[in-house]
Amino acid sequence: MDGAVLRDCLARAFEGRTTFPETVARMVEAGVERYAADLTRLEKVHYGVDGSTHAELIPLADPPAVPDVFSAEGVRAAISASQRGEIGYPEFLREIMLAGTASYVAYLVGRKVVYAGRNGDFHVEPFPAPTEDRAMRVGGILETAIYAADPRRAADFYRRLFHFPTLLETERLIALGVAGRHVLLLFAEGGSSGLAPVPGGSGTIPPHGGRAGGGHFAFAIAAEDVEGWRGRLESEGVAIEGEATWPGGARSLYFRDPDGNLAELMTPGFWKLA
Repeated sequence: MDGAVLRDCLARAFEGRTTFPETVARMVEAGVERYAADLTRLEKVHYGVDGSTHAELIPLADPPAVPDVFSAEGVRAAISASQRGEIGYPEFLREIMLAGTASYVAYLVGRKVVYAGRNGDFHVEPFPAPTEDRAMRVGGILETAIYAADPRRAADFYRRLFHFPTLLETERLIALGVAGRHVLLLFAEGGSSGLAPVPGGSGTIPPHGGRAGGGHFAFAIAAEDVEGWRGRLESEGVAIEGEATWPGGARSLYFRDPDGNLAELMTPGFWKLA
């Protein structure tokens, strides 16, 4: 996650220069999975899909005391006023605090916000449905495909190293889940040269293909975990073929899978995605 992007999101929200959907879109692009706002400490902690965290102070002047009685109706009223553009973010925070909100967590992937009171009462608010005039956005790269001479051997390699869950397994491909929001597809070399039926669905998938061992991709890791991953690779007998330190301080470890595809473990700091 890029702290400068998150600071800018917070500043724009307080200055009334952005909307909640715009802020969510920027945070998702920056790799945020969820964020938690502690309205007692006036602190917001962002949690990245790569396991990293970033905290920012909430610059709310003259914050009201949070009562011990929670009003879900008061929270909903503040949300509605914010969505109609009647109040800005600072006033929204004051209103939900007066309604008894001591903290809230926004789940960007799950598209909901949970508002909690001091004694365990809570209200769950789904994200607003997209409006028809909203500019359409791509939410990210969902699938990455590589080709393997033996997909089961390749899947065993990635499951052993990273404990990726298996989402789908057929003769043609094996799909592995990555970090809860990405999919690594392991296709049999030459197995997608013609039209393929949709597993369990309808329609056909157009042909595509590539040779085994011709792919390259990177997994995101936290900066503090570089040495831990180095130890994991070495303990599994996987040779580290190269290392790099990038402008901005990002670091990379390179290794190959059983088919020769070049995989990379990369820390934040190089790609400025906001």
